[in-house]
Amino acid sequence: NDWKAAAEQGERLLARDPATQSDPDFYVRLAAAYRADSQPVRALATAGLGVSKFPASAPLQIAYLQLLKAEADAAMPRVLAAFPDNAEVHALAAQSLKGSGDSAGAMEETKRALAANPRLPHGYLQLAQLEIEVGQTDSAYAAIEMASKFGEDTKTVAQFALARGNALYKAATTSQKRDDFQRAMKFLALAAQLAPTAEAKFLVGASALSISQSAASEAPQSKSCDLSKLADSSLTEAEINLVGGGSAAPDVAKTYLDYVAKLRPYVADQIKSYCSPGGPRPD
Repeated sequence: NDWKAAAEQGERLLARDPATQSDPDFYVRLAAAYRADSQPVRALATAGLGVSKFPASAPLQIAYLQLLKAEADAAMPRVLAAFPDNAEVHALAAQSLKGSGDSAGAMEETKRALAANPRLPHGYLQLAQLEIEVGQTDSAYAAIEMASKFGEDTKTVAQFALARGNALYKAATTSQKRDDFQRAMKFLALAAQLAPTAEAKFLVGASALSISQSAASEAPQSKSCDLSKLADSSLTEAEINLVGGGSAAPDVAKTYLDYVAKLRPYVADQIKSYCSPGGPRPD
């Protein structure tokens, strides 16, 4: 169990003995001795040297990978403690945590990285993705806004917002909840604002139409002026964007616009009934 002496003897053999130098298993044993003697860097270097000399040795490759992972896991806390204000170190820690499935931990490390350097490339977009993964969509929206303010390419930010908005829209079509459509529309509207595209406008219009339909269906139950106004403003938003983005899906856009035309008189009657001075008061 005298690993220090074992490692020293191994060094001598490796330096003087041709048979040892041609034995891939010896590099495995010497690397293990270094590791047992609390010399992880030398263990990794020895295994790496062996891999470069004997690339066909599976045991050597396995030993190298095991040492690499062990040292990476052990080194990260040391490096974080040594460089607490280094954005790149925190970003690397975030990447490691995300790879191990710890999205919440990765999110916190990304926040620390951005606190040290708000212009970290793709930092705010990575934060937004992590926040979406842990269910913090409002925070994700704010992070996307910050990305464009701190030097991220506007088109890249718009594409990111569009992709997330599209995913949220698809989820909303399953849940059919007005809040879900409103959440999706925020991301889609941001994408359309940053870099207008037919796809973004079409999806904004489709989301707005669903919001209008939901509000108009619910308003009569409580004779709500607020819901009637939401239905009216959302219907206008739907019409504008379906016309502007209709080229993304011409047939579907035409169907939706026909429905807008049918829904508008119904919403107008609600406004007249529930929002007139002598009509029912809002909830």
